[in-house]
Amino acid sequence: FKQKTAYEIRLSLVGSEMCIRDRAGMSPATDVAGDIPASLVAEDGPARRVLVAEDNSINQLFVGTLLRRAGYAVDNVENGEEAVAAVERAAYDVVLMDVHMPVMTGSQAVQRIRAMNSKKARLPIIALTADVSLEGQQTYLQSGADAFIGKPVDWKALTAEIHRLVSLHPRRQA
Repeated sequence: FKQKTAYEIRLSLVGSEMCIRDRAGMSPATDVAGDIPASLVAEDGPARRVLVAEDNSINQLFVGTLLRRAGYAVDNVENGEEAVAAVERAAYDVVLMDVHMPVMTGSQAVQRIRAMNSKKARLPIIALTADVSLEGQQTYLQSGADAFIGKPVDWKALTAEIHRLVSLHPRRQA
């Protein structure tokens, strides 16, 4: 695509569309089309906190924007090592972990989180990957992930899985 003063990228991901507009001197702005069903919106009270471990900045932006619109507080990291460090220093309700990342893979990061000597070892973790093969799913779940969502991300499936997992676990400790 040609570089222009203003450009627009459209991503169509399983029923969701996001537009990114970047103008000289401005941060990217997002506009996510479509309403989010009330049944998928985070419940009242303090926002559930989600860590998104994803090395692709467009995927970070897409997932983060949709989660924020649904009422979640979102932090982003770019690799497995940063994910482990973020979990060690902050309290999260759920982690969305890309499988293929630089520095430390998602599977390695999940194993490190599961080895922690604290309640954080049971933190709900959802694997996100384009590798939707049965072997890939089994490997990631065996590494300790609680669930698996393929890419492109099915927004309704992801949000339903987040809701299911956080409802099974008490809120994070302050």
